[in-house]
Amino acid sequence: MLLALREHGRELRYTKCLELLARLYGYSSHFELVRSEGCEPVSPYDDEIDDAALEARFCHQERVMAEAGLADISGLILDEVNPTGRKISAAVAAE
Repeated sequence: MLLALREHGRELRYTKCLELLARLYGYSSHFELVRSEGCEPVSPYDDEIDDAALEARFCHQERVMAEAGLADISGLILDEVNPTGRKISAAVAAE
């Protein structure tokens, strides 16, 4: 995520990027995400949910990006990073 944002001329501190990723996954904070690891699956992959759930997920992710001040590039970043896809991008894996 951090690298994808930089490629689009946006700088975000590493900790803010972790918070953003956690919120994209539906957690309230990175701390909550870390606490839950190993206890339960984060969520099903995009290809494991129906179209209505996928649309709701994408709307949530766009809303989170907009709240972070990234509305103008949210679609680009979400397509590149694909945070809930089976194959996450190199930008997310590198973090």
